[in-house]
Amino acid sequence: MEEKNLLGARYLEDIHSDYYYNFDWVSFHKLSLYPNAKKLGKPLRFHSIVTQDTIINPTLIIERILNTIGKDIFAANLLHELYNGRRFVGIVEDFPKYFQLAKSLAPQAKFYIGDFRQTWRGTEKWKELIDMAEWLKPYGCEGLSVQLHRRIETPIPTKGLGNLIYQCRRKGIGLSFDETRVLITQKNKWPNSTRLEKQKKYYSEIWKVALDNNIPMGLWHIDDAVLCQDRVSKIPDFPGLWDKHGNPKPCYSVFFKD
Repeated sequence: MEEKNLLGARYLEDIHSDYYYNFDWVSFHKLSLYPNAKKLGKPLRFHSIVTQDTIINPTLIIERILNTIGKDIFAANLLHELYNGRRFVGIVEDFPKYFQLAKSLAPQAKFYIGDFRQTWRGTEKWKELIDMAEWLKPYGCEGLSVQLHRRIETPIPTKGLGNLIYQCRRKGIGLSFDETRVLITQKNKWPNSTRLEKQKKYYSEIWKVALDNNIPMGLWHIDDAVLCQDRVSKIPDFPGLWDKHGNPKPCYSVFFKD
């Protein structure tokens, strides 16, 4: 199948480490896949570099940055999920030098602070994250990269996302939608056709917010067949644009026009 006329292709990434389509750029999740991703000859978007399993060793952080970032990378979550609900883990005073090092290796790239949970509730966590991104901006931090893991039963958070966009703009920092996926849960009594249409509407609303506000957006798993191979027992509620048989789902048309 040949996909063409991708709407806003520069904003869409396949974050799954083993599956790529003809997007304007390639995302990869595992550092071990870096060489294979480079062979595709497209700009690269790395998911996360400094995480909680590396933050305890500043030397390891420097090595990871040096081994990961090259001039072919145009974006990455440099710091990822480092806020534990009360404080940032690691040596906060070292955060600026990580961004400075990353920018020296790839001056053209955008480096974010990535994190998760309900971004639109105005919690203390997100105030801390926005303030941190603002503090790190002079050192090369682009802004926040937030995860959007949703289910079709939950309300579409357009108002809350609008507030988050406003707060970031007010502070003069950028915003990226990361790990976007809309899960089709099996607990409700809707027919499958209704579930698929609700998923399509959900993706459409989030995609519209991203395009209207010039926000980069990444999809977390775009193909149910690959997800099925990986972890079907853990995540039965498939979020992909293609079903496990390789057929386009209704939400496919949100991003592709045949």
